[in-house]
Amino acid sequence: MSKQTEINALISLLDDQDPEVFENVSNRIISYGALVIPELEHAWGDSLSPEIHNRIEELIHIIQFKELKVELEEWLQDDLATLLDGALIVSKYICPDLDKDQVLLQMDKVRQKIWLELNNSYTPLENINIFNQVFYSILGFHGSNNKTNEAIDFCINSVLETKRGNSISLGILYLVLAQQLELPVYGVNLYRHFILAYQKNYVFDFDNDNSMDTIFYLNPINKGVPFQKREIKDYLKSMNIEGKASFYNPASPKEILKELLFYMQFYFTAKHQTEKASEMDALKKMF
Repeated sequence: MSKQTEINALISLLDDQDPEVFENVSNRIISYGALVIPELEHAWGDSLSPEIHNRIEELIHIIQFKELKVELEEWLQDDLATLLDGALIVSKYICPDLDKDQVLLQMDKVRQKIWLELNNSYTPLENINIFNQVFYSILGFHGSNNKTNEAIDFCINSVLETKRGNSISLGILYLVLAQQLELPVYGVNLYRHFILAYQKNYVFDFDNDNSMDTIFYLNPINKGVPFQKREIKDYLKSMNIEGKASFYNPASPKEILKELLFYMQFYFTAKHQTEKASEMDALKKMF
């Protein structure tokens, strides 16, 4: 029996009411990986049964999640992998059909528009003000809040398309663009808020305390408004939270991506989507 014939035969058995048969069929289909997804999608379109639809959707999700975990593990093992690469992998959880080439093309257009206005002779504050003017005022990027926040707002591709993101997705896009433009901007995992730090120098060792070289901080969902360390202290005091070095210090790409997963887990928990929250926790445990 050819592979295609076996796949078709297995899919035809998805309506079997025997739990043991269905489990065996499902495991066999899942073993084929992503190559079986088009066949499952075709079968979904051919069926009018809600039960078959649910079973196929669950199988597709299981396969895609397994593929995502493989990609994330490869990213974690690759010392040259970028934060953008990792964020796009995580984005596939919500947007499995994400087109990376299209994302890079959109980012290039945004970067070009900002680059045309920057000048090496300007001060860091002047360049950031220009960056903010183009990014927020001209291009229209803006932040979502707790009331309007949606799962898709965590996806970099969606942020580029809708011009809307939450603090961490918008912050990741901001810092990736800034670094591509040779501006030393880094992410900071502040308590329940993701902010950015403009450094005097590029950061190569994230295990050190680099906060002493921070010129100012930026709030990505408040139009990149610069602020100083004392305002972080005031924020933590208002929250009755003890200060930690990580609340001020630039974070590594891996620390930022793990923080992104934490935010997503918190979101799904608040929405009572326990299975998705558990899957975010499983991804976090890979770090």
